[in-house]
Amino acid sequence: MWGVLCYLGGAKLKRLTTLTYRGDDSRSKYNENENFFRHKKSPGSFSTGFSTGIMKIVFAGSSICWGDELKNPEEERYSRLVCNKLQAEEINVSRCGYSNDLLLHKFLKYSTTCGKPDVAVIQWTVLSRWQMWDNTQNDWEVLYVNTKYSTKHKLQWNAVRYYRHVYTDQHGIENYWKNVYLAEQYCKDNDIKLIMMDMNRKEPTVDYVSPYQCLCKSKIPSIVRGIMPHSKRKSPEWYEYWMEDGHPSPKGHQMIADYVEEQIQLLDIKAI
Repeated sequence: MWGVLCYLGGAKLKRLTTLTYRGDDSRSKYNENENFFRHKKSPGSFSTGFSTGIMKIVFAGSSICWGDELKNPEEERYSRLVCNKLQAEEINVSRCGYSNDLLLHKFLKYSTTCGKPDVAVIQWTVLSRWQMWDNTQNDWEVLYVNTKYSTKHKLQWNAVRYYRHVYTDQHGIENYWKNVYLAEQYCKDNDIKLIMMDMNRKEPTVDYVSPYQCLCKSKIPSIVRGIMPHSKRKSPEWYEYWMEDGHPSPKGHQMIADYVEEQIQLLDIKAI
C-alpha cells in the first residue's frame, strides 16, 4: 500500500480526499487511489524561522520511517516522536519496501496536491530497489534483488530478469543521486527545509561517481553507520538499538528523532 497517512492511535484523523483504496499487500504496494490522511496538533512553540501556525512536517521513506517491527509503529516511530516534541503536524507517507523513486514520488505528490510542508524529512532506501507498473492492479509493484517468482507477485519474475540482465551498481548509484538532486531542487524552489538520511548498510562496491552527486549540496548521513551507534550485528549491544530483522528499536527511533529535531533547529537558526 502506498499511502499518505498521519497516524495518531485513538485520535481523530482528518480525511483530505475521498478517493478509494485498493491493494492486497499494505507493506509494499503503492496505489494512486488511496485515501490521504493527516493528524493536526494544536499550535506548538517552535522557533521563529517558521511561519505562524502549526509546523507541518512530511516524512518520506521505507520500512525504517514506517516503523517496521515496532509494537506500535504509529506511536513509536521517529516521525511521531519528532512531531510530539515540536508539537507539529505529522504527515508520514512512507511504506515498507518503497524504492527511492516511489518514496520521492509520494513526497512530491503530497506536496503538490495537499499543500507544501514547512519541513521534509527523507529517509532514502536501498539503492537496488526498483518498480514496475502493474496494469492488472493499476498500481506499482516494487522489485527486489533475489526475489523469486510467485503466483502472488506475478511481476517478480520480471525482477529476476531485470537484476540478472539490466541492473548494475552504477545504475543504482546514478538513480540515487538523481533523486537526491530532484529533492534538493524542489525544496529549494518551494522554500521547504530539507533533512535527508539513508538506510544503506554498506558503501557502494564500485568506484563510480555520478555527475548528479557533484551537483548536490547536502551531506547525507547513514542511519546505520552514523546516526546510530555501530555494533556487530546480533550482538548484545546491537539489540539495544535494533530489532530482530534489522529495523530500529524504540530506543533507536528515539536516537533518529533526536537527530532530526537537532537538524530542524539548525535549519531554523540559519533561516533567521
